[in-house]
Amino acid sequence: LRFVPTGGIGPAELAEYARHPAVAAVGGSWIAPRTLLGAGRFSEITRLAAAAVSLVAAARQTGGAPA
Repeated sequence: LRFVPTGGIGPAELAEYARHPAVAAVGGSWIAPRTLLGAGRFSEITRLAAAAVSLVAAARQTGGAPA
């Protein structure tokens, strides 16, 4: 069984979720907040998404479920 946790997850919690073997993906509105979308600041959204990808890659590289 795999999960996609969402809600209340930010960059600080992302790695812990991503390391867990039952987690397929993690959702987070912090990647594309309404303020950035409304302002058309897509380069900032791209930067936040790239940062999230880097956090997940680093977390999964270290492996193992969180303690």
